[in-house]
Amino acid sequence: MRKFRCCITGILIVIMCAAGIMRPVCAGAVTLDRQTEERTISETETEHPEESEAERKTATETVKEMAAVTETETTAETVAVTMAAAGTTTAAESETGTELEPESELVSVTEGISETEEAKDGVVYSVSTKFFGKGRMKMTDGQGKEYFLTSDSPGGRLTFAEDESLAYEVTPGESCRIDRADIYKDGALIHLSGDAQADDKITGEIVVDSDVLFELYFQESSEKIKSEASVPGEYLESGAKAEGETGLQTETKGETETEVQTETKGETEAKTDPEKITEKQEEKNRVPEALKADGKLSFMEGMASEALAERISESISMSGGQIGQVWGMYKIFAGDNVIIDEFMPGFQSNDYSKIIQTGPTLSENTMTGYCIQFGVACPPGGYVTESNLTPAQKLWMGYALAFGWKQTGSAYDEAQYSNDTNRTEYAVTQAVIWACSQNKFGTDVGEAAINKVIQNTLDPAHAEVYYNQLKSQMLGAERIPSFSSRSQENAPTILLKWNGDHARYEAVAEDTNGVLSRYNYECPGITISENGNRAEIYTTGNYPDGVTVSALYTTDGGENAALIWDGASGNQDLAAYRKASTEIHSYIRIATEDVGAIELQKKSSHTGITDGNRGYSLAGAVYGVYDSSNREIGRITTDNKGRGKLEAVPAGNYTVRELTAPKGYAVDMSASGVVVTGGDTETVNVVDHPKLASVTVALTKVDKETGEAASGGNISLEGAEFTVKYYDVQSGTDPAEKGIRPLKMWVLKTDAEGKCYLSDVSKVSGDSFFYEPGGSIVLPLGTVTVQETKAPEGYVLNEEIYVRQVTSADSDTTVAVYNQPTVPEQRIRGAFEFIKNDEDGKAMADIPFRISSKTTGEHCTVYSDKKGRVTTEGLWFGGGTPDESLGGLPYDTYIVEELACIENEDKILIAPFEVKITENNEIKNLGILENNGLPLPELDSAALGRETGDHTLPAEGGVAINESLECRNLIPGVPFSIRVKAVDPETGNVYVIDGKELSHVISFVAEEKNETKNFTFDFSAVGMAGKSVTITAELLRRGQVAAVHNQSLDDADQTVTITKMTIDTVVSDKADGDKILNFGKETTKLIAIDEVSYEGFLPGRTYKAVTEIVETATGNPVMNGDVPVSFETEFTPENRNGTFTVDAAFDVSAYDGSQVTVFQTIYDSNGHVIAEHKALDDTDQTLDIRKIKIGTTAADGQDGDKTIVNEENVVIKDVVAYENLTPGKEHKVTGILMDKETNEPLLVDGEQVTGETVFIPEAADGSAEVEFVFDAIGLHGKKLVVFETLLDADGKILAEHKEIENEGQTVEVWELKIGTTAIDKEDEDKIIVTDENITIKDTVSYENVIPGRKYAVEGILMDTENNTQFVIDGKPVTGRTAFTPERSTGSVDVEFTFNAAGLEDMNITVFEKLLNANGTVVAVHEDITDKDQTIEVKKIKIGTTAIDKADGDKTMTSEGIVTILDKIAYEHLIPGRSYIAEGVLMDKFSEKELLVSGKPVTGKTEFIPEAADGSVEVAFTFDATGLGNIEVVAFERLLNASGTVVAVHEDFTDKEQTVEFKKLEESPESPKTGDTHPVMPIMALCILSAAISGIFVIQCRKKSYTTKEHDYEGE
Repeated sequence: MRKFRCCITGILIVIMCAAGIMRPVCAGAVTLDRQTEERTISETETEHPEESEAERKTATETVKEMAAVTETETTAETVAVTMAAAGTTTAAESETGTELEPESELVSVTEGISETEEAKDGVVYSVSTKFFGKGRMKMTDGQGKEYFLTSDSPGGRLTFAEDESLAYEVTPGESCRIDRADIYKDGALIHLSGDAQADDKITGEIVVDSDVLFELYFQESSEKIKSEASVPGEYLESGAKAEGETGLQTETKGETETEVQTETKGETEAKTDPEKITEKQEEKNRVPEALKADGKLSFMEGMASEALAERISESISMSGGQIGQVWGMYKIFAGDNVIIDEFMPGFQSNDYSKIIQTGPTLSENTMTGYCIQFGVACPPGGYVTESNLTPAQKLWMGYALAFGWKQTGSAYDEAQYSNDTNRTEYAVTQAVIWACSQNKFGTDVGEAAINKVIQNTLDPAHAEVYYNQLKSQMLGAERIPSFSSRSQENAPTILLKWNGDHARYEAVAEDTNGVLSRYNYECPGITISENGNRAEIYTTGNYPDGVTVSALYTTDGGENAALIWDGASGNQDLAAYRKASTEIHSYIRIATEDVGAIELQKKSSHTGITDGNRGYSLAGAVYGVYDSSNREIGRITTDNKGRGKLEAVPAGNYTVRELTAPKGYAVDMSASGVVVTGGDTETVNVVDHPKLASVTVALTKVDKETGEAASGGNISLEGAEFTVKYYDVQSGTDPAEKGIRPLKMWVLKTDAEGKCYLSDVSKVSGDSFFYEPGGSIVLPLGTVTVQETKAPEGYVLNEEIYVRQVTSADSDTTVAVYNQPTVPEQRIRGAFEFIKNDEDGKAMADIPFRISSKTTGEHCTVYSDKKGRVTTEGLWFGGGTPDESLGGLPYDTYIVEELACIENEDKILIAPFEVKITENNEIKNLGILENNGLPLPELDSAALGRETGDHTLPAEGGVAINESLECRNLIPGVPFSIRVKAVDPETGNVYVIDGKELSHVISFVAEEKNETKNFTFDFSAVGMAGKSVTITAELLRRGQVAAVHNQSLDDADQTVTITKMTIDTVVSDKADGDKILNFGKETTKLIAIDEVSYEGFLPGRTYKAVTEIVETATGNPVMNGDVPVSFETEFTPENRNGTFTVDAAFDVSAYDGSQVTVFQTIYDSNGHVIAEHKALDDTDQTLDIRKIKIGTTAADGQDGDKTIVNEENVVIKDVVAYENLTPGKEHKVTGILMDKETNEPLLVDGEQVTGETVFIPEAADGSAEVEFVFDAIGLHGKKLVVFETLLDADGKILAEHKEIENEGQTVEVWELKIGTTAIDKEDEDKIIVTDENITIKDTVSYENVIPGRKYAVEGILMDTENNTQFVIDGKPVTGRTAFTPERSTGSVDVEFTFNAAGLEDMNITVFEKLLNANGTVVAVHEDITDKDQTIEVKKIKIGTTAIDKADGDKTMTSEGIVTILDKIAYEHLIPGRSYIAEGVLMDKFSEKELLVSGKPVTGKTEFIPEAADGSVEVAFTFDATGLGNIEVVAFERLLNASGTVVAVHEDFTDKEQTVEFKKLEESPESPKTGDTHPVMPIMALCILSAAISGIFVIQCRKKSYTTKEHDYEGE
């Protein structure tokens, strides 16, 4: 029966195709959309439970038959035909599909593949789109072919050859705007467009070198779309796509499936507005009871299962995989589907668990399935094919399937799927797989999505616990110990370090990942034990090059565990768990540190001292070696060469420190670092520092009597010589006594302080010293002996040998100790004696003698006894404790002096004499000493002026004469007196001053034989000029005159002359040194400087000079108000003759043009007038007084006239004439511009206009120039006056010139003007036409510009009627001309060229501005009413009259070749230009172009008009056969030479443009014998086919269930 029905069906198809009836069916099949293709025959069910067994059998056969067709046919056409033959829904019945806009050269998108796919060779890639919101995308390939994809066809996909270059353009739908466009290649985001390039499009180019996905986002432009009203697959709202989402696609079979749900139109409407769903829509959306996921198979599901079993048994495979069938089980959510925006805006989750049947019966061959695609249908009973192709996320998905929920066993167990706990765990696993497919597992977005699923499960609490467990298992599935690597090449090295205590290499590795227990590391010779998360590793072997150790852990899951089932015909792809395990390898590399040796080499830091010295040795030093933890690993002891070695030292960093120093050395407190490498001996060079005594003083010599280094008298400890010997042994006695020879020996001498220094300064002879590297002299450890070999002068030699040891008690210091010896010295001491007699040989008793040390001054007086004997016995000089065994006088020279007394008053005392003590304990006998008689006294004197130092004194008060008296042959101890007098040598009388006689008497006791006595006569010499004073003197002894001097009054040395004091003066202007005082407004107080020369004044004495100023003409004093002008000045001469100056500052303003004279009077300290100079006729004392004056003349700095223009940077130059200035001095003239009208300062931009100049005049009279540079724009009509001020260098005003009415100071500002005249450049009239390249020429006349300056005229065209800018293509029309005028008046042209095509009749006015070189507007001419500035625009117009060329009327016959002649009348063209008149014939009824043989009928005429108005003809010649009764309208356009349309006449209602065509009437003919007509047979066949098909359909419907189609919408 099945075969019979198939034959009937085949026959019907053949008959229908032959009759042309199948044509629309086939065409519809070609355009099947993806949604229709997904429907399979297995979806059809029945709603009649009372069907018979036979009917069930028939239905089963039909299903099997259709399954076979599906399996053998792979094209969409075959599927469509099969479905049509079986009476199922075809593409023609689908309410949705891929709609393509009617564009030229359009390639339709069918089942997502471009029609050009078959033409491509080699590798091809797909280009897919996802639309979120309303919009479309156009793509253009390299050949210019265009492809269109819209939001109404979201599943569209194209394929292109590899490396094809595509240009794309994205535009929004109505009332929408573009939000962004994201581009992915092989799932990776390569471009994020961000905001649209413009409000209406995004454009770009891309090379197809892999699969490409466009995600296009659009938004409503008016308001945000509410998410609850949006359709799945549309972009909900700005930000609905979570931040960080990549929009990853799922790849299957190399094609990119979109992630947008596919729904029928009815379903979309229902979900868009759920409150308005009609009963019909509800019925359409309702899931048939037989298809609801209930865990049980309906009858139709069972039949499909049997069909699948038959296919499996026949070993039919697709894509190399096994065929399966998918079934929905139980609901996994507590409520409705969950909307998960995190995965995709508006995405609604599937809410049923899935199983995949892979065998003939459910009881044996099923597995748990999970959806992995969004927006793709998952119909129950749909075929799926096992595929080895896995998505990019297969690794995580494999672990989710391995550790997530799945059924136990392969047989279907309803209890497993109906259990609430299992359903909850299924939902969690499904959510994780969704996250994996979106590459969002482990991200915040993925977590949010999964949590949303958890909250909608049947048991959210359990779901949360289960998810955390599943996530932990997945994340830890391939985790390895933290100290290892999964790559053998990158295995990290664990270095085992030597443990001396354990005698092995050890290390501990800490696993922070907590998975160490999974891995078992093994390696021969190395022990690796686990202690929690610690791997303890040790070995006694040596592995310096390292050895790699591995461990293996096998886990369920991984990328091979994800079995992908490819949904047939674009249905949902599923994932199921395939038993698979993944081997996780962990690698580590173990290496041992290597061993080496440390060799120590010790040296002395001072080899020049220690080499060959028995006090030092390098042997016996002990060093400790410490590892990085400061643990001592061994010690090194040095030999006599300073060497030592430590063997078997593990490689590493070590520190070497000295513990014990060798003989003579200090412990080195520093440490040396060393890095030991395996197999090498590392040498450590160390230096020990010998212990040395830093010796400066070898010994100190002291005076035995005083115990001090300093001696007394003429003796000194300097010069003593000592022999110093150094022995390199330690000895408490002189080593020489033991036969030891010294290592070095020196002879040293003492200095003045009795010190011997161990230095070249003290060295007399001997060996070189011991030097440390710094250059200091030291003594090594050993013994030093010191013995004096030469005593200093005045001392006795000390022959004792002093022994000193150089030692050091501390081991850690380099400082040795040397105790210098202190050597006492005994002075030489002695005495002397003599006999004292008179000239007669008689002994003189009680005569005193003073004994004095010549060097120290220590003295003592001794007296002669009755026998005249004088002795020093019993005296003790030199300090210390007296010793009777020694002489009282130490080694020295002594002075013996006889002192005066009554007994020897008249005797000549014995002259002082010297006695030397040079021998120890010697008493010298000096013999007999005698006295002689005394000579008579003598007197001599000299007189000098005290103040002058010579024999003159000035005639002033307070002077004095100094008298010096030399007395000879006095007797010491005897009283004397001297009397002196000041005498007038002319009269011999003693001078009496102020009633007192000038004389003095002094008394004294002589102390010396010859003495000098001084006297001073103080007196006033005022009035004594020209006189002389002489001094007389007398010497008296015991009241008797013993000697006299200058009794004759003629001794010049005793005379002083009184001299006269004089002055002279020269006065001048202090400012410039001339004889004129120039004064200004603020400088009326001037200074006259008077230079006073003087003679005969006393240096150092202070005098007062009184200065008076008088009028030369009258001698009257110059007054300061009511007070005469005078000045007092004190001065102190440095010499007798000289000069001083007096500054006389006074107000001269009242004495302009007068002369003044300066008087000087000099007073001494007592107020006496001692000199004066007052002479009115003395020109040196006279000055002229004059006032400073200025005058100004202002002019234009450009041309020197009295006018300027209202321009920028204009210059006014003011010439300032001055009188009576001081040449050579700096002056400044400042000026300010004044507004004459307001008499206020001129303000420009709120600032005053000023100028200034600084100058130094060469003469008293002259001129200076001041410039004022300013912006005069807007100042026209003003008169500006220059005010000037003259100042000195200190800023004081000298003169001003400020007269507002002064014409010489005034400059007038003239206005800079422009005027314009605009014309048509073409014909120089005032009219332009609406054509391209129209030029308006505007002639701009100007006045009062500044010749030579740069200017520019800028203009803009204005709409005269609206007084707004005239705009072409959105931009104003402007013109500009720059020029440099030669004269102040002239003109310049500005041109405006623009496209006037398309303009209407209007007026255009030219606005012009004049700008200077800085771009500042200086003149404007903008008058919208100015006719000279205005141009009239005339629109080019055309009108047409179409006629039959043959007869000139407007009716034509629809037959043969005809010509329509259209006469075009035109207005306002530009004569001489080229134009084109072109037209096209239009069908008036359809208002479309008239097509003849598929092409429009056109005509064209090129012409050059001679006048602005005229006409031209255009002919249309064509074949009118078959046109019938129609009206044709001629549409005309006028174009210029560049092809731009300048006028159009297109009016369907214009009778003048219209021509009527009429069909030629013919008589009908009667049928002829033998005629045949195919209509009737075809109709008969159609009726027969319809009847048979109806019977077949009715039979099928009786034996099968009918139902609405339903897709279980997937993710």
